[in-house]
Amino acid sequence: MRDNKTNEYNSIVGKFFVCQFQEGNLFSSTEINKEEFDKISDVNKAVRRLQYFKNKNLECSLNHMDYFKIVDYYFHQLKNFNYHGQKFNHEYVRMDINRVFNNFVISFKAMMELSEKMIIRHYSKDSYEYKEFKLFTGHFYDSLFSYRLFIRLRNYTTHYSEPINLKIKLKEETKIVFTPYFRKTQLLRFDEIRRKISSDLELYKEDFPVEPLMRELENYIKLFYPMIVRIIANTENPNIMELLNFFHKYNEGQNLYMSLGIPKSHEGNKIEMDFISLEIDDALYFEQIVADIP
Repeated sequence: MRDNKTNEYNSIVGKFFVCQFQEGNLFSSTEINKEEFDKISDVNKAVRRLQYFKNKNLECSLNHMDYFKIVDYYFHQLKNFNYHGQKFNHEYVRMDINRVFNNFVISFKAMMELSEKMIIRHYSKDSYEYKEFKLFTGHFYDSLFSYRLFIRLRNYTTHYSEPINLKIKLKEETKIVFTPYFRKTQLLRFDEIRRKISSDLELYKEDFPVEPLMRELENYIKLFYPMIVRIIANTENPNIMELLNFFHKYNEGQNLYMSLGIPKSHEGNKIEMDFISLEIDDALYFEQIVADIP
């Protein structure tokens, strides 16, 4: 049996395969030539670059949603709180809200800065893609105070203090004030904010709420990945089409997960292979966004 497995391994070593899986099990494998293997490996790397932008955008979006979830959670905690003989832990709640907000501003700045570095690395500073990216981000930077503030708050939260304060009042039995807010003089103590956006802050009262600014930025976050796709569509669309054509050529059914495979070794009755997962879902999503471009 071992000799048979050795002979089987020797018959496929040095060859290349496209493999399909269903529910974690190998469904089929088809031999392809090295030229096709190398080509699809390269275009798959291009799709993974797109995946990087999408994942950074997703992380930022999830953190943005988490902020509203935690504020809503504590609002309902306060609404149902029994005041007889108990004390609402104001400082704990404030720190927890700041914790979630900090995650958001860190991921927001990372999405912007790392995406810019990725575009420079793969397209160059002189490229159409980089110039369009700067036009897109520059427009929102100029038009949204929330953008200008939150970019600065990443360093504030990391190196200085928690930016969010909390106003809690129980006016009546059924009327509760629960408002996370920024304090202007507190923010202006931080040198970067004082230098960069002090003129913006002059337009705000001493205490101003967090929620309107979070809402203001929401649409930008939703637009970010589709806009990245539009910017790089002309360059990357041939790679996307190459990968999807390959997928349709070898796809044998629904709900199949496709990989490239290279025989690596064998032990006992088992042949080991190295697999490169093909990012078909991301390619299909890219294709859908491109199709919607007017």
